[in-house]
Amino acid sequence: MLARIPRTATVAISAVTALAWLTAVVLGAQTWAAATMGFIPARLSGAEVPWAAVPAILTPLSSTLVHNDILHLGMNLLLFVWCGAAVEKALGRTSLLLLYVAGAFAANSFGELPDVIEE
Repeated sequence: MLARIPRTATVAISAVTALAWLTAVVLGAQTWAAATMGFIPARLSGAEVPWAAVPAILTPLSSTLVHNDILHLGMNLLLFVWCGAAVEKALGRTSLLLLYVAGAFAANSFGELPDVIEE
């Protein structure tokens, strides 16, 4: 059965994402995962957190592994597998990985834009 699963970057990213969520759920560590791996904009300005956490500069990437619930995870994976497979087929594995990393950083950067504009 595993021989039927394509060995693509899309499948690898999806598997790691699902496994990260499942691990957090099984361990009852969803809040911990969000705090240690989630993107907290103030940390980029030097704000400290009183717990061990992923280095602030890497949190846009690590936050891609944090999901609130099964619906959040399912919708993200559905769209990623659908779009990611097509992008990977058209552009190749390396381009997909570069786009994924760039997208993670861009999404977190632009996600804060409304707050900056409001101030």
